[in-house]
Amino acid sequence: MNLVGEMLAPDNSIYHEKLLGKRALIFVPHEDDEINIAGNLIPLLRGMDVSVYVVFLTNGDYELPAETRMEEAAQSLDVLGVPREYIFFMGYPDSPNGSRFGHVYTQRGKALVTSDGRDETYGGAGFRDFAYTRFGEHSKYTHDSMVRDLRTLILDISPDLMVGTDLDIHSDHRACSFLLDEVLSDMFRQFPMKKRPLLWKRFAYSTAYNAQPDYYAENILETKCPDRRQPGGALIDCFCYEWSSRRRIPCALGNRVGAVDTIEKTQLFQAMRCHRSQRMELRADRILNSDEVFFARRTDSLSYEATVLASSGDASFLNGFQLYRMANLDSVQELPEELVWVPDDDDPEKAVTLLWKRCTPVKQICIYGGGRPIEQLVVSFDTGTKHVCGPLRTHGRATLLSLPETIYARSCCIKITKAPAGSGLAAIEVFASEKQVGGFPLFIKILVRDNFVYQYNRRISERRIPLEIYRLGTDDGICWEICSGNAQIRENILYLKDESDVIVKASLVSNPAVYDVVLISAHSALWFRYLVCLQFYRKLRHAGAALSWAISKRIMRYARVYKRNGISAVLAMMRFQARKKYEKAMKK
Repeated sequence: MNLVGEMLAPDNSIYHEKLLGKRALIFVPHEDDEINIAGNLIPLLRGMDVSVYVVFLTNGDYELPAETRMEEAAQSLDVLGVPREYIFFMGYPDSPNGSRFGHVYTQRGKALVTSDGRDETYGGAGFRDFAYTRFGEHSKYTHDSMVRDLRTLILDISPDLMVGTDLDIHSDHRACSFLLDEVLSDMFRQFPMKKRPLLWKRFAYSTAYNAQPDYYAENILETKCPDRRQPGGALIDCFCYEWSSRRRIPCALGNRVGAVDTIEKTQLFQAMRCHRSQRMELRADRILNSDEVFFARRTDSLSYEATVLASSGDASFLNGFQLYRMANLDSVQELPEELVWVPDDDDPEKAVTLLWKRCTPVKQICIYGGGRPIEQLVVSFDTGTKHVCGPLRTHGRATLLSLPETIYARSCCIKITKAPAGSGLAAIEVFASEKQVGGFPLFIKILVRDNFVYQYNRRISERRIPLEIYRLGTDDGICWEICSGNAQIRENILYLKDESDVIVKASLVSNPAVYDVVLISAHSALWFRYLVCLQFYRKLRHAGAALSWAISKRIMRYARVYKRNGISAVLAMMRFQARKKYEKAMKK
């Protein structure tokens, strides 16, 4: 970067925001998922002086020793700025989809026994499993043990921000997501006055590990919306995962490079290299983008404190945090089953009532609809106030009802007035404000064609660049400023008058301390041709390394199967893989 570019750092208010005393908990299934879920967020938080704790559900011991995976994770997190004492391993087994031993999350009663004869948590590489550290004994491989361990850990850390994996197609990832929701639902009901952390979730596969390999471009690109045909993609814009409502987090300073610099120089790539057994760096061009995408869920609902009464049917879960369930974690079906309250067909009321022990402030109500459309419902309070709402959005997507003014009520009744038979509700949330307060600071980011930009490379002939603003936590107006260079901004369009570098600054009108600065650099056509050739060479080198690793990994798997079960098992495995590829090709 040239001298002008060096003057920019730190070029966004978020990079020098200090959040002393704040804590973040990153909860992931496997050793390497800390990269997929929060590889960019972790160093960004550490730069803000946030204490970051990383918790691994499993030991990653399906194909490799736990010690190997755990040591690699510790080295990776050291690169990202997380010390060993802030790393926790819950010590549960790594379970592939379709395991004949089942999954710990669904194991109720007798402990699950794995292929190597284990039935309780364990550690390695200098780490003890969390249960042994906390309780002095290992936890059995059961659902109740997982709930107890995670609940205790969350209460011990008391985080301000929680980040977890979402409903990927891997059984461990799904277990992570359901387990976290289940524990939080129980905690929010039992400890209504406790601190409520912000909760962000991310798809480890569809927005990271299996995302589009789009790092190499004239300017670093945003994380793209997953293809619905790809693993995990079918969940986007269905249920509560709406792409337009995603949380977009900027790149940490160590994860940004100029267009002609190498991807190997980024902090995240160095962390990936620590996962030597997984060759994680071969996915760097998919994971590294100009932003990191999360889906947020508010945790400050007052409905957790209420008692739920229904005119018919079981509505006890309507004020809980968990929206979905899945009987079979191994199922290739990606869509989970909704928890939906459906009143009886002969019920004349078709209503649910939330009762509080004291007057509760209500400013906004969030209602999650079930699979069938509800045309209209009436929301009424014991104060006499009534509001008509509808139509409701379906498949667990939220419908918001913002009240003109805050109501202080002891009860809230929601009555379905127009809906076909079999319609119901998935969840009801009640909020005292329109936004959850605390946790991550508000910020703005300059976009060009919907991509976060830091140093934007333009052609000399490009004299008109449309500018946009992404806001997190604020809806205030924006003030534009040209800090350097011969240009002007009119109606959010940057007009460039010559070939000089231009520095553009955007700040909030109400709070100039919240700002973003970008550098716009002009380059010749020859420079862009050189860039294309250089990136083609790097992609070719990357493809060769990926192919070599895929062949080596396949050979190692065949060797393990041969050692355990002989050549007949290897041949059966090869036939199965060939059949799966044929079926996939036929579907296309």
